[in-house]
Amino acid sequence: MDLAVFALFVLCGIYVQHRGVVQHEKLSRKLTDHSNLFGPINCLFYSFSKVPTSPYLDLENFPQLQILQDNWQIIRDEALALNEQAQIKSSDKLDDIGFNSFFRTGWKRFYLKWYGSSSGFSQATLPTNCGTARKYSDG
Repeated sequence: MDLAVFALFVLCGIYVQHRGVVQHEKLSRKLTDHSNLFGPINCLFYSFSKVPTSPYLDLENFPQLQILQDNWQIIRDEALALNEQAQIKSSDKLDDIGFNSFFRTGWKRFYLKWYGSSSGFSQATLPTNCGTARKYSDG
């Protein structure tokens, strides 16, 4: 029985690792990838999912995303302006425990909403982004 469970994990891990086009180059990375640990449950989810396996999904399946398609240029322009003001940055004090490991590798962030509320600064500098976030979170 133990061997059967181990074989299930190995086979599911191999399937998950070879499912996509882009794969880890190093064998050590493939062996230590978290998807191997969750391989059996991932395979279970794959088998019952109605979502197509294509990398791009049709917008018709997600009508609530139409607002993003209609406003993507405005959203982009607001974000570019904010970036030019150097407001998209990592935490100065490293007090954001959820992102500290990301900051060390160069990640940056700016919060539109945080725990249900948004700052006046984000409302003033990103009105379309904040409005869109409000529509998604309110309904």
